[in-house]
Amino acid sequence: MLGRVGMDPGGRVAMGLVAYVYEVARGLGVCPDSTGNAVAVEFELLTSAFIALPFRAPNFPTYDLALVWDEEGGWAVAIETDPSYPPIAISYQGGDVLHRPSVVATFVDDLLAGRQPGQPNRPLFRRADDNDDLRTRLATYRRFPY
Repeated sequence: MLGRVGMDPGGRVAMGLVAYVYEVARGLGVCPDSTGNAVAVEFELLTSAFIALPFRAPNFPTYDLALVWDEEGGWAVAIETDPSYPPIAISYQGGDVLHRPSVVATFVDDLLAGRQPGQPNRPLFRRADDNDDLRTRLATYRRFPY
């Protein structure tokens, strides 16, 4: 389990998730050290991540853009319409809950180029309490990229 009871935020899997998210951010040119709270990882009931993007989506040029991830549906590009509301997904990557960082970067690049990648509906790859290989896959991200 990740987000459910039993996830140790200081453990190997949690640190792997943080390293993975920072590697995705780095691949997108987002450096948390220079942009404040540009990257966040949450260990709640549903483990999730947020990367503020310094870009605008062609179809939503007036809204801030973010890349969001959760342990059930994977990555999505989202717009931020109001700071008091959660971001609204405009495209879900699909295919896998944990794509390689370079694949996530291509997904974002394609969206920014107007190629409409991904899918409109949230996929469900797993449930937060599934006993699958996600923990093992996350634990392989050991190097902290910053």
